[in-house]
Amino acid sequence: MPVAVTGANQGPAGQQGPQGPPGPAGKIELVTCRSVTKVIHHKRRKRKLCTTKLVSGPVRFTTAATVRATLTRANTVFAAGTARTVGGVLRVALARRRPLVPGRYVLTLRSRHGAVVRRIRVTIA
Repeated sequence: MPVAVTGANQGPAGQQGPQGPPGPAGKIELVTCRSVTKVIHHKRRKRKLCTTKLVSGPVRFTTAATVRATLTRANTVFAAGTARTVGGVLRVALARRRPLVPGRYVLTLRSRHGAVVRRIRVTIA
């Protein structure tokens, strides 16, 4: 016959067991963008063409002159991380939240206080 144990009948807590092994490292997606000019309906249009690469190994994020970055499509966040300008080139390090498929996305850069600094339409090839 089962016996119900209530809080008043419990003894002191036992020792905590050993800690389990660490989980797998997070996945960091590096997004590299460049400007390209396309001719659409006989008009020249500038677009951002972006490629992605999964980064392995330790990644260091710094806070000097960095902004928060999110990569969205149809109001869904696919990746988030930081962005900073190094030598005139925007470097973006994103941690993937969902699988990225080729298509158009919006890269949003926000200041430390949440204000939108810049929105860039990008195409993932």
